[in-house]
Amino acid sequence: MGNKSMNIHRIVNDADLPAPLPLRVPPCNDEDLLSVLRRSAARMGYPDVRWLLRPARGNWFLDEADIPLLSAEEDYRALGSLLRLSREELHSHTLHRFARLLESGESPRQPPGQDHTSTHLPQMNPGLREAYFLPVRSLRICPLCLREPVCYDRLYWRMRLMFYCPQHRVRLLEKCPSCKAPIPASRPSPYTCPRCQHGDYRSVDTTPLSPENPLYLGERLLLGALGFELPSDEKAARSLASSPLPTLTGASYLNLLKAVTLRLEALFSERELFLLIQYFSRGPHISRPSSTPGTASQIRHSQGGSPRVRLPPVFCSFTSRSIPTTSPGFAGPTSNTIGISATTPHASTPSGLL
Repeated sequence: MGNKSMNIHRIVNDADLPAPLPLRVPPCNDEDLLSVLRRSAARMGYPDVRWLLRPARGNWFLDEADIPLLSAEEDYRALGSLLRLSREELHSHTLHRFARLLESGESPRQPPGQDHTSTHLPQMNPGLREAYFLPVRSLRICPLCLREPVCYDRLYWRMRLMFYCPQHRVRLLEKCPSCKAPIPASRPSPYTCPRCQHGDYRSVDTTPLSPENPLYLGERLLLGALGFELPSDEKAARSLASSPLPTLTGASYLNLLKAVTLRLEALFSERELFLLIQYFSRGPHISRPSSTPGTASQIRHSQGGSPRVRLPPVFCSFTSRSIPTTSPGFAGPTSNTIGISATTPHASTPSGLL
């Protein structure tokens, strides 16, 4: 979905811009722009972010679903005036922040339907957006992050590849614990379900992964490649000490991840990928498949999505573990191991993984 802002009038000059909010919040570096707006609305005493985006008086009108992919120049001007933020600052809190990295250094292509009113800042390619991110109206959340004094939505919670909090190591929540409704990105309260009004996202019991768990290590590597500052974790650092992956640039890591992912999908069926993921992530947080081969839809349901979105942690695991061909229910290549060399920054596998 491209940016479809519902401006009722063009912003011709500065007089048409909304006045700066007298009370605002400083955005956190990894914060989603919609979250910045929601916190600013709360600071103003407004019950809903739409009071900012749909003012009763003014020339400007913007739908919440347009915020993650903000692209029109006049919308940047309006929000910049409202929040006292530059275009570059606003851009860094949208999904367009990842455009250059995910394009692997290529010139980002403009999404279709944009005109000369669009900003010249990098724009997310629609294909990459669909591959890497959840639909713009949805996101996952960390119950423990929402218990912190500064409660806000992380931009990376919108990523399809992100399943565990890189700070608390707990599974991200996708649905209300009470009514099971999906968690909307735009909601009046960061932790109260807007559908049933009494489900509290913070109330979910959580069991953190160990710092050495490949699922957690994979999330850290991915976020680091995307340019986020990560909280220090000595145990995780020791687990990756012999791996070349942390030494790669963000673009190099993403290119290598893409190559491995494509090769894995060519080598293994969807069920085999599921078993591969389970092999690297044994523990109570991964459901055990039945002895009877399940359907692809059953596998997707049990894992919260297609196994392809779980490949980053599997990729991370290749640095230190191997897959015996005798693993139950696993039909791998004829080679006795699949691995990435832990001594050189080059991927090398006996089965020609790359």
